Amino acid sequence: LKMSNTETAPVRTGRLGEVFKIAFPLIMSAGTFAFKLFCDRMMMAWYSENSIAAALSAGMTAYMLTSFFMGLANYGNAFVAQYSGAARHDRTGLAVWQSMLFSLAAGMILAIVGTLTAHGFHDWIGHPKALADEESAYYLLLCSGSVFALLNSSIMCFWTGRNKTWTVVIVGFASIFLNVAGNWVLIFGAGGTPYLNQGPWPLPWIGDTLNSIAARVGAPALGVIRPLYTSDAAHAQA
Repeated sequence: LKMSNTETAPVRTGRLGEVFKIAFPLIMSAGTFAFKLFCDRMMMAWYSENSIAAALSAGMTAYMLTSFFMGLANYGNAFVAQYSGAARHDRTGLAVWQSMLFSLAAGMILAIVGTLTAHGFHDWIGHPKALADEESAYYLLLCSGSVFALLNSSIMCFWTGRNKTWTVVIVGFASIFLNVAGNWVLIFGAGGTPYLNQGPWPLPWIGDTLNSIAARVGAPALGVIRPLYTSDAAHAQA
């Protein structure tokens, strides 16, 4: 029999302990996202009642639209796991790049949808004008920045698909630190720093959203860009 040129990894039987070992860090990662969201909302509640009310309704509406594309972007995880299990490490980076390109296209779609629906939708709900104005602006900002949330999901596929789930946890805790510290500076202008809530929209979520975008995509990008540029199996296993 002629042997295949493609090296295959040995087959192992999965056990509950092995599943838990992989899943537990992902559970912790989900917890870091929830804690970060709690900190965001708490700080906005300190700023004003209108701001926290707008963040809840507009935030859930924007997330409803984003979650569909986020689920599709996360499917890159299955391809990374498949190629990694088949010892075709030169293909893992390609799968992640395809997911990232999809995220860029989906982000453009969401930005357009947000621009077209921001004011009409929240005016139609019938909330007071002051609240509707904040909801519309917050919703538009979230939809415009949704590309970074999608890119975050795509980048994480590179780690979760190769069982590097503790890397996701480290990124989660790093983003908490960046997010909370940035919120304190951008929302309240801590330490004399000019904060972003001055101008036509004096709202805390302007600084909060921009800071969340940087925290979500910045930390994971630092550890994944170099491996994605190479087809070397040694880099893919880094």
